Amino acid sequence: MRCKRTRTVWLALALVALTGSGLLAATTSIWMTASAEDFARGKLENVAILSTGQLAPGMGTRRLKMEEISVWATTFAPDGTAYVGTGNNGRVFVAGKDGARKVFETGEAVVTCLVWGDGVLYAGTMPSGKIFAWKPGGKARLLADLEAPYIWKMIYHSGLKSLVVGTGPEGQVYTVTPEGKPKVFFDSNESHVLSLAEGPKGSIFAGTSMRGVLYQFGSDASVQGTWDLDDNEVRGLTFKHGSLYVGANKIKSYERDIYFMGQGGMMQDRSQFARMLAAQISQLRQGQQVGEKGFQELFEANIYRLEPGKAMHRILSIPSRYLCDIGVDKDKVIYAATGDEGELWAATEPNLGWVMMDLKEAQVLSVGIHKGRLRTVSTGNGAAIYRTEEEAATSAQFTSEVKDTGFRSRWGGIQWKSTGPIEVLTRTGSHSIPDKTWSEWSKPLEKSGSKISSPGARFIQFRLRWKKGQESKVDWVRLAYINENQRPQISKVLTARMQDAFPATKGLPDMKEGYYQRQMKEAKGKVQISWKAGDPDGDTLRYWLYYRREGDKEWVIINPKKPVMAGMGYFDLDSIRRMKAGKKPALRLQDVSHSWNTALLADGWYMLKVVASDERDNGDQAKKVWKEAGPILIDNRKPEIPELKSTAKLTWKGVAKDGASFIARIEYNLDGEKWEMVKASDGIYDNQKESFTIKLKNVMPGEHVLTVRAFDEGGNNGQRQVGFKIPAK
Repeated sequence: MRCKRTRTVWLALALVALTGSGLLAATTSIWMTASAEDFARGKLENVAILSTGQLAPGMGTRRLKMEEISVWATTFAPDGTAYVGTGNNGRVFVAGKDGARKVFETGEAVVTCLVWGDGVLYAGTMPSGKIFAWKPGGKARLLADLEAPYIWKMIYHSGLKSLVVGTGPEGQVYTVTPEGKPKVFFDSNESHVLSLAEGPKGSIFAGTSMRGVLYQFGSDASVQGTWDLDDNEVRGLTFKHGSLYVGANKIKSYERDIYFMGQGGMMQDRSQFARMLAAQISQLRQGQQVGEKGFQELFEANIYRLEPGKAMHRILSIPSRYLCDIGVDKDKVIYAATGDEGELWAATEPNLGWVMMDLKEAQVLSVGIHKGRLRTVSTGNGAAIYRTEEEAATSAQFTSEVKDTGFRSRWGGIQWKSTGPIEVLTRTGSHSIPDKTWSEWSKPLEKSGSKISSPGARFIQFRLRWKKGQESKVDWVRLAYINENQRPQISKVLTARMQDAFPATKGLPDMKEGYYQRQMKEAKGKVQISWKAGDPDGDTLRYWLYYRREGDKEWVIINPKKPVMAGMGYFDLDSIRRMKAGKKPALRLQDVSHSWNTALLADGWYMLKVVASDERDNGDQAKKVWKEAGPILIDNRKPEIPELKSTAKLTWKGVAKDGASFIARIEYNLDGEKWEMVKASDGIYDNQKESFTIKLKNVMPGEHVLTVRAFDEGGNNGQRQVGFKIPAK
């Protein structure tokens, strides 16, 4: 999001490019960070991105570290005490203010879900599909051992007074009474029932995989509605504020139902789980690599809302994210736990989402909502519980993404808009990833518009810092910079003599003599010089051309009065998009050419030099670059035929020579008739002096004229005629 003035500046820049004025080098560039999307690319530390797109100190959190791999499930006792289930040791913990204490062990690999019902805590596990029951002050007991190995979700149904359990891999929903009696309640005909929620009038919603079907059925198991989502799995469901909120994942590509697989009978945590999916897909695609770098690239996370009796509509789509859990607070803010970037997303309608927390752990696996407020955020790889506090965080800071200015830059001022005091720091470097070569963070700036003191460089970051007790909201930050002038670029210079389009080394038996002569005359002495060039700053370039004869030291300018200029410059749509994003347009090399008339030059070999200068736009700060080409042969003199004599009846021998280039072709005609080719005596024209022999046949008695002409590489030709008489018999 940019202010109106900035958009106007970008439009002006585009028009400058389109008119070929080339003033980009002298234009100050602005990096604007002013939207939820912009801020989400940075690092949030106890900072929240509000639904308005502003930055503000986030809720206070206390991190409770656990010696576990992952926290899969969270639930709250009626008094607000938080309980969590973990993997891969299948334990249940109570999360206090200062730490987590183990309550009981299940002996299973993972506690996938927890739910309270009538004062009893129930824990669902895998890979054996067991349910445990525990009352505070007592010991955990095995309540039920289901035939389904995977228990994904449980709710306690107030009307049925029983647990409702979603399982796999047969996609069945069980009910389990408090006495431990299980019963198949609903068969979805899907692979897995991943999510459950109790809806209005005791109805039950169930989300499945791999086709991503959502069911609504009554307490008597009668189906009341079915929705087939354009997703592969419905991962999270919660019924709040009279609506059903749905969290789903769409797998971008898969070959078969391989998603839920164990390894040696042991279920893996979600990160390993999804990476195993990536490996399986890779194998099925005959060796195509799927990197460790981000399994979430395989997915797209989607959040929907369904009002009973109305159509379902999408609230938010998060590309390249895997959704693990969702929750909704009293203000209708939706929280989405995602992997594998450790992000807790928040969303409100319509279609506004932002990163609420950016944690150092790899996955956010579950969110805990109690009495309409976000209370806990739990993670995997490694396991941690973040407890939210009523008061704001004691310290908060935001670190921006690294800005690539394209080239080494000089910095101007940095401005920001906030509702109260804020500290701003900057640092710069020459590499895209901050390391020891970067400058230290600058001294804090407290006044908007202050000059950036960090040294000139190509890359820059800024940091916003709130002091304890500050609740300032930040609307935007913008900083000014100007690139140091960059050298133009020239690719390979090519030269071509125009007469080479009518090569003297080839015969012309079928070409009309007059046409050939006219074309050769037009091309004679002209050299076409062509090159590709451009300027990284978008400057308008001037080109100066020089020649130097072989053996000479000084260059002579070809165009002393007027520089060669390229045609009108332009930016394509991609370049304009890059400019609007604060990036330099891609360097476009333009074709440039110049015709050089060499008719008055002495014959010989010459070198050429093309000089590109951005002097028009940069004055004293102009930079030049040049590239040489050659050698190229200049030959404007005619070859000579100093020797032509008869050595036998109807046989003539001669010599043709040239002072600068090879003899390329020799022809003769008799009495002005058709020209005929003559072979060199040694069989090849490859020297400045060539001998030849002409043998005439079937010549009638009488007076005759033999004309011989020789061509050199430059297309020049010299002639010699001799007369002779054939006596009558």
